[in-house]
Amino acid sequence: MKATLLILSLLLLAGCATPSGERVTSAGTDKRQDQELAIADCMRQKGFKYVPYVPPPRIDDMRRRAANGEYTALRRIREKYGFGIFARYVHTTDPSAEGVEAADSNPNHDLRKALSAAQRRTYDVAAERCFVNAVGQVLGVPARSRADYYAQVESNRQRKVDEVLDSDPELIVLASLFADCLNRTGQPAIENNPSSLATHGIRAWTAKLEEVEARYADPATVGEVPPIPPEVARRNFEREINTAFQDLECGKNFYAVFNPKANRLTIQANAEYGLGAEQ
Repeated sequence: MKATLLILSLLLLAGCATPSGERVTSAGTDKRQDQELAIADCMRQKGFKYVPYVPPPRIDDMRRRAANGEYTALRRIREKYGFGIFARYVHTTDPSAEGVEAADSNPNHDLRKALSAAQRRTYDVAAERCFVNAVGQVLGVPARSRADYYAQVESNRQRKVDEVLDSDPELIVLASLFADCLNRTGQPAIENNPSSLATHGIRAWTAKLEEVEARYADPATVGEVPPIPPEVARRNFEREINTAFQDLECGKNFYAVFNPKANRLTIQANAEYGLGAEQ
């Protein structure tokens, strides 16, 4: 799971794509590569091997269409992943769901696993410090930690969305209709501004996942994936899918307008923080 679970949104579940469907090979991606090189150099100075690694894009045609608000594509994705929250415990080997048993393509994770417990602790401290140094050196971002960096990324995204989309007259009307429909289905929408409604279901199910994970977490293995029983994960996942369907049916006209606009803003915000279009 990414550093801040609430960064997950419909757009991240759908993937970000340029309107033409072409992948962005922007300054943001170049900065990410420079950042990885800086981390590798820093880790080498601290006595650890680190392989510069930029995750490959996971965007496909279905997700491109969903990112641009196409109802059929959004429905297909929600049929399989719901809001993309409990899916990781059900589609356990699926990278698109960030499955808990999905194959890991980052070579640095295997390098870390090969270390002793004491070495891993030292490695983790070094990796955190090198990450912070790299984002400061390459991006000019004064982050205190990796989590703080991703919090700033999300804050920047949200600020752009709030400034542009929450004052969009067309979206304000569509959001009001969306909220009224959610209220009728028993999913009370406390906020009816466009940016809040777009992640209404995701935030609710994120809170539910955190509640379930806390129930099964082992204090002795902080940071490890909690062993949620498959039947518990499946039961919650099925409920999540039903909720996601209701959300989409209520908001299909809203998402058709919101998604492509938010998608463009997300790409811009990602580039400012050294992230590629699909990250």
